[in-house]
Parts: sequence; C-alpha cells; structure tokens
Amino acid sequence: MPEETLLEFAGVHTHYGDLHVLKGVDYSVAPDDIVVLLGGNASGKSTTMKTIMGTVTPSQGEVRFRGAPINRLSTSERVRRGIAPVLEGAATVPAHDGLRESRNGRLYAQARPGIRRGSRTCL
Repeated sequence: MPEETLLEFAGVHTHYGDLHVLKGVDYSVAPDDIVVLLGGNASGKSTTMKTIMGTVTPSQGEVRFRGAPINRLSTSERVRRGIAPVLEGAATVPAHDGLRESRNGRLYAQARPGIRRGSRTCL
C-alpha cells in the first residue's frame, strides 16, 4: 500500500517583488517524517514556512496537504485542518522532564554528527 503524503511542494516559486526566493521547490513529507529546515541567512527557510502557512502565496506551483491543494486557503483554514509550525524556541519538551540545559547541550553535541548524514536537502 503506498504511503500517504502529508505535505507536498510541487514546483513552488515564491517572490517578494523582484526577489525570487523559492525556485521550483519540490519535496514531500510523509506522516511519520520529522523535517528540519537548515540553511544560512536568506536561504528561504522562513519563506518556506510562510508559504506552508499561507502568509505568503507562491507565484507558481502548488502546495498540497493530504493530497488537496491549499494555495487558496486562508491561514486560519490551514490551522483548522491541522497545519501548524513548531518554531525555534518553542517549548516542545516539558520543563519538568528532568533534562537540564547542560544535559540538553551534551545530547545536542552527541547528535550533531548525525544531523548532516540524516538530513535531506530541500532548498
């Protein structure tokens, strides 16, 4: 049985005036995928999130959620359908889980070599 696609970018281009930020982006995310956008300043990470959330409209291409196009949906409708970003600094782990910042730092340092090997290039 084919795996369902949760989120898909198909030939997405996004502009801010004459500035062409996303240039033909194609990628898909399966329901169990964990995606991290990595890149330098002005590489398109925020524009990608804004395009998913509907605060920026692609000039070309299509964004789909669970197979349905969402380009024309409002941000509030996207949220009602279950689309919501987890932004940098968001508290995704309860403060009382027993992990202290120093331990979190060690865990990050241990995981860091695997980040490059395990990441997919989207932009």
